[in-house]
Amino acid sequence: MPSPIPLPTAIKMAAGNPGKRRLNVLEPRPQAGEPDMPPDLNGDEADVWCEMVPILMQMQVLSVADGIALGTLCRVEARLRKAREELTATLRHAEDHGKLGFMMGGDKGIARANPLVTAVGLLEDEELRWLREFGLTPSSRTKIAASKESGNGDIEDALCA
Repeated sequence: MPSPIPLPTAIKMAAGNPGKRRLNVLEPRPQAGEPDMPPDLNGDEADVWCEMVPILMQMQVLSVADGIALGTLCRVEARLRKAREELTATLRHAEDHGKLGFMMGGDKGIARANPLVTAVGLLEDEELRWLREFGLTPSSRTKIAASKESGNGDIEDALCA
């Protein structure tokens, strides 16, 4: 079983260092702000980027070093949206024909799970891990500290054109 992800030093300090272990005072502190969008994000992925950046900037948790990680989250979310659309279309088609869309006929008449159901589940699990990294789940927000260096600047500046 893997060990839990370590908490950032700022969080440990804010909590009064409950473990009483030596703190890493040399932990890197990237500059707060909007990272550059990875150039390889496609249209749907870039759309997700434009949705996420203002939220993360308003939460004051985004740094200029977060571009690759945020890009990965955007890719996962874009793939998840596409997989959900395809699954919904498959389920509608199956319902129109009086069938259960979660199962597909296989070789020798053996039913097997629709691969879209599996894909959606795996993508949801992967996305949840990335959402936690950015404090975008209710429980993960209790474990992060907002950057004090970034002001409450106008969020409109962070919106994509």
